Amino acid sequence: MADEEDELPETELSYDQKKEIAKWFLLNAPAGEINYVAKDLKAVLRDEEVYNEAAMEAFPVYNKSHMICLEMPNRAGDVIVSSYSEITENEYLDSRTAQVAIVDHVQQICTKVRPADDEELASSYIEEFRCALDAEIQRYVSESYPKGVFAVNCVKGKDADGPGTDFEFVVIITARKLSPQNFCNGSWRSVWNIDFQDESQVLDIKGKLQVTFTAHLSLSVGAHYFEEGNVELDAKKEFQDSTIFQSADDCAIAIANIIRHHETEYLAALEVAYSKLPDNTFKDLRRKLPVTRTLFPWQNTLQFSLTRELPLSLLKTAQGHPMLVELKNGETYNGHLVNCDTWMNIHLREVICTSKDGDRFWRMPHECYIRGNTIKYLRVPDEVIDKVQEEKTRTDRKPPGVGRGRGREGPKGMGRGMDDGAARGRGRGGSIGKMGGNKGKEKTIKRRRIREGVKDSSSLGSRSSQTPKTLLPSSRRSLSPSDLATDMATSMVEDTSSFEEDQLASMSTEDIARATRLLENEIRILKEDAQRTNLECDSYKEKIKENQEKIKLNKQLPYLVGNIVEILEMNPEDDAEEDGANIDLDSQRKGKCVVLKTSTRQTIFLPVVGLVDPDSLKPGDLVGVNKDSYLILDTLPSEYDSRVKAMEVDEKPTEDYNDIGGLEKQIQELVEAIVLPMTHKERFEKLGVRPPKGVLLYGPPGTGKTLMARACAAQTNATFLKLAGPQLVQMFIGDGAKLVRDAFQLAKDKAPCIIFIDEIDAIGTKRFDSEVSGDREVQRTMLELLNQLDGFSSDERIKVIAATNRADILDPALMRSGRLDRKIEFPHPTEEARARILQIHSRKMNVHPDVNFEELARSTDDFNGAQLKAVCVEAGMLALRRDATEVNHEDFNEGIIQVQAKKKASLNYYA
Repeated sequence: MADEEDELPETELSYDQKKEIAKWFLLNAPAGEINYVAKDLKAVLRDEEVYNEAAMEAFPVYNKSHMICLEMPNRAGDVIVSSYSEITENEYLDSRTAQVAIVDHVQQICTKVRPADDEELASSYIEEFRCALDAEIQRYVSESYPKGVFAVNCVKGKDADGPGTDFEFVVIITARKLSPQNFCNGSWRSVWNIDFQDESQVLDIKGKLQVTFTAHLSLSVGAHYFEEGNVELDAKKEFQDSTIFQSADDCAIAIANIIRHHETEYLAALEVAYSKLPDNTFKDLRRKLPVTRTLFPWQNTLQFSLTRELPLSLLKTAQGHPMLVELKNGETYNGHLVNCDTWMNIHLREVICTSKDGDRFWRMPHECYIRGNTIKYLRVPDEVIDKVQEEKTRTDRKPPGVGRGRGREGPKGMGRGMDDGAARGRGRGGSIGKMGGNKGKEKTIKRRRIREGVKDSSSLGSRSSQTPKTLLPSSRRSLSPSDLATDMATSMVEDTSSFEEDQLASMSTEDIARATRLLENEIRILKEDAQRTNLECDSYKEKIKENQEKIKLNKQLPYLVGNIVEILEMNPEDDAEEDGANIDLDSQRKGKCVVLKTSTRQTIFLPVVGLVDPDSLKPGDLVGVNKDSYLILDTLPSEYDSRVKAMEVDEKPTEDYNDIGGLEKQIQELVEAIVLPMTHKERFEKLGVRPPKGVLLYGPPGTGKTLMARACAAQTNATFLKLAGPQLVQMFIGDGAKLVRDAFQLAKDKAPCIIFIDEIDAIGTKRFDSEVSGDREVQRTMLELLNQLDGFSSDERIKVIAATNRADILDPALMRSGRLDRKIEFPHPTEEARARILQIHSRKMNVHPDVNFEELARSTDDFNGAQLKAVCVEAGMLALRRDATEVNHEDFNEGIIQVQAKKKASLNYYA
């Protein structure tokens, strides 16, 4: 009881939820398959009431969206179910026959037909234009779409009695045809809106073309994957054209020609596009469909796969053993294997046919003929598998030998034995050759004993064994193939010399001649091997040269530009191959693959990346691809907004801290926050201090904020980006935020970098509730700036300097620590600072020695730096007017008076 109480009740879907799910499946059914979907829904729901209510709501929407064609009961023609011909929910007008068809949407049939009422038809004046256009469209459809259906309906101004009124027609053309490469069934729908503007005497024509291809896919991959589903490709395009308002017949001809031109051109483009599709396009789409796994007895297959041939060693070892064979059509056979030939045909005897449930129902005593590629499962006894595995292990462990021998026994017979784990003989001259092969085997053994220094009973008497010698010393194993024969021959000569010194006295003349012939044969064989190796090297060099020429040919400009979407690691299983006689090489490739999106808005899966190392690629990279094969040929530089590229300061600023007067404290703070983290980064790392990310320069106008930023950029080798706050305020939604993102991305690519944002109060004001879209766009731009300053993608190599005259109106989120950490105030210069500024701006001028800058500084109370520069300029202009060669003290006094006269005392520069 306790266990029953702990079990939670299963949640049941409500009536409305079931209905909405059923509606979704019906509305999203592929073209022409809604009946199959409805049949499956009935079986799953098992509730007629839910299905009927869902079907009553979904079928009318589905039929109108797909513009289905239904034959009228009186065989007067076909009616197109669309919103343009709809009178009521179940009544649709056929203007050509002036009849109204009553449609049963669920059954998708016309139940009956009635004559159209006068108010449902157009006036005689409109009908004249409609009939003329109907005749021309009928001529065009009969030529271009053998099974096409069309309709011409008046949707506006059908009550017009004569000229002076605008009206509008809608031409609908639907057809079904095969796609160019016969991949799947396709449907064509085109809707043309023709607006007759009587006042301007112009016909405005707008067309919307849509072609849908639905592929029915069923694919078996390997022995334990199964995929099935539908792939639907939609191609849509809109056109706009116009012509002159003429008579009814002339208008109809002009409209039909325009429709013919655009549709023919679009169909031709579709044909070309499909002819260029790679053969594996639909395979890549199929791989994205849901995958279900089924169990498979791997332990009894011995690495058997559906697309590779059965191992002959397994079949030969399994002969005479009982085995079970299951074919792909579901038939199973129990029997004994009799034979298998080179074409993978299997013969069984004592075959027992069984059903899928395992019940034996028929015994066939004679032999059964089965082809290898029709087999789905092959189950053999365990002892056969163990025997094959032992044979395979023994073969792998046995090293290949290099000995060769020749036999001379037998008249005109010759044999050769090769020691490769089991000596074999090959002879010429009938049965004599076989004898020569056996003798060759004996010669091989004897020659090996001689080379190892072992005395043979027939040639060396009873002398004891000598120390074995090797043919190729380890110090010579790194020689090139071209020198291999010469060096190995030299080694054999050395071995022979040592051999002759030790055993020559005890060897007979025949043994010496035999040993000489053996060495000559070895030298000849090694020379042949060296020659073969050289030929292989030359062949590889030719292939490399040919491939280099192909690469050079394919890398010709122009490239198709694409973006890397995703990089995948493909590790397919050895036995996960597709069902069939051919192997899909793309599905068996291992390594990194790329999903690519091209500038033509196509998403491509590349199992082979191309000429670029896939390890060097990352998502978002811009690459150049071949326009036909889509292989990546080269990487391209990152793409930025042209407005962002213009923000980069190409020439290094020439200003220095010596050009700034009276701001020593501000210079020190700016150097600590911006310059030192770039030039002496190790000092901060040693102390474990994180430098500020940004600096805010605030103060009245003309106090040197921009000049300070330029001097700071000149002291580092960093890239300098100059942004203006008003420049980030754009008309289109999201454009300003994109500029901010691109600017910081450019700064990351060119790091270290300094971004100077002047007049930041244009985008950084405090947020407030506003219904004006422009205010919301400014706030979105500021939020993007906040994210870039202190978000997940922030970079410490990027420093931000912001300047403003109104720090009091900035948003607190922008001013907090972690974003603009350091705030530096630029006040009006003091008397000492004003004297220093006057000296700086006049040091390149020819100034009289009697000029007293301290007195001038006392006369310029409440002047900022820009006004002091204007005083120097005005003094120089006064000296120029009186043709003087020097600027004296009186010129400066007069310049102060002129600048002060232009100054508005009521102007509030800084709050």
